[in-house]
Amino acid sequence: MICLSWNCRGLGNPRTIHELLQLVKTKSPHLVFLLETKCSSEKMETIRVKSGFDNCFAVGNVGRSGGLALMWNSSIEVKVDTFTNWHISVHVKLPNSDKSWLLTGFYGYPNTTKRSETWQILKALKPAPQVPWLCFGDFNEITCLSEKFGAAIRPYKQVRDFRQTLAQCELNDLGYQGDKYTWANNREGSNFTKERLDRVLGNSSWIDKFEDHSVEHLATYSSDHKPLLITLKTKNNRPRKKRIFRYEAKWKTKEGCEAIIKRSWEDIRGSMDRLGSTLQGLRSCKTSLKKWSHNQNKLDKAALQSPRI
Repeated sequence: MICLSWNCRGLGNPRTIHELLQLVKTKSPHLVFLLETKCSSEKMETIRVKSGFDNCFAVGNVGRSGGLALMWNSSIEVKVDTFTNWHISVHVKLPNSDKSWLLTGFYGYPNTTKRSETWQILKALKPAPQVPWLCFGDFNEITCLSEKFGAAIRPYKQVRDFRQTLAQCELNDLGYQGDKYTWANNREGSNFTKERLDRVLGNSSWIDKFEDHSVEHLATYSSDHKPLLITLKTKNNRPRKKRIFRYEAKWKTKEGCEAIIKRSWEDIRGSMDRLGSTLQGLRSCKTSLKKWSHNQNKLDKAALQSPRI
């Protein structure tokens, strides 16, 4: 399954619609989440037809801002669960699967004085631990100071509140490929700023279900936000016992393991909340090592199967 999340900054511009259609054509997503559409539900229906999707659920704009939309094709089963001006949550069931999982497209309040209201929404959306939960979108916040470049330093209380919210929701950052920063203000000189505001998160149940996943930050020419491409592969549906994660001593001899661990902890450096920072660091390290070891096992198996001279 392939998902696309993009803060398009308005679909009134033909260039933006053209880029959206190109993304759909070249990336072939099964589901697309759009933020700041700045258009009505009726107009989103027209865009759905142009995009070639079978279904669309939209939350209309408020004045000249806002607007969310979720489009998907009939190859997956999607049932809307809850929605506000800041999120759309749906239950997703893939072909040949008897169980659904929760997907949330999320938009953090742009106004910092009201952002805590959206954190309350996010915490209220948290499902039971056994329910797989994938959450992505534009959160309008960073998790550490290294996710911001240029201009004034962001007040740490904002960063701390976001990190605490993610910890309470038990959501882990799924990482990314490509440029770190997903948003830029496109100004010049000392006023230039770029940040990682858009991200993909998952709880432990979702990560266990979809161990083979990837997140890519795509380039864009019509918005100041990069689109996020989420690719996941499903395994067979036979029930299996949940495996306990254990660090293997042999990993320390493998190239890349130490760098993975360092990067996981560097990404959360600067936290004043020591407990939250430690828990988030451990989750991040676990997720990164599981993905790395999965790829490493593939390489080892390929090396064993290759003919020896």
